[in-house]
Amino acid sequence: MKKTFRTITKVITGLVIAIGLTFTSCKKAEKGDTGPAGANGNANVYNYKFNVNLSSFIGPLTNGEWSSPNALTFMGSTVIDEKDAVLLYLFDHTTGTTDYYNQMPFLDYFNTGTAFNSHSFEVGSTGSVNIISLKIRNSTGGIPYTSMTTGALSYKMVVIKAHARMANPNVNYKDYNAVKKAFNLKD
Repeated sequence: MKKTFRTITKVITGLVIAIGLTFTSCKKAEKGDTGPAGANGNANVYNYKFNVNLSSFIGPLTNGEWSSPNALTFMGSTVIDEKDAVLLYLFDHTTGTTDYYNQMPFLDYFNTGTAFNSHSFEVGSTGSVNIISLKIRNSTGGIPYTSMTTGALSYKMVVIKAHARMANPNVNYKDYNAVKKAFNLKD
């Protein structure tokens, strides 16, 4: 019995020492300096660049619009949810090395501001296929461009998931270059 008592005493003593060392030998790590901020990610932002030939526009329709009903059709991982922001920009001009785009919808004034082309778009989907339809209407009822048979319009589309847009409330979404910078988009 003496032997059992010694064995139990040794085991209990060993456990007490092991537990004591566990709680006293570990010390909490000191907090270091905060590292530099990383680049903004774009995992929840998708961008596309596409051109539409003016000859693909149908018109004039009864309301005076010219329409390109399937200007962009795309499938894949970019499923557009009704809460997502779909931003479409039409190329305007280049200054130096910077391209400038107008966010749609917008009015493009000409003839010293007495007439304009109204540019708009619609987003639709069929299952996993997203469809972008474009519309142009000339305020005078004429054709939107000198020739609707030659030339093309250049667009950029950005799809921003709802939570990504809410996390970036101070971005000027009307300015493509500001959106590009904020979400680290590549052309």
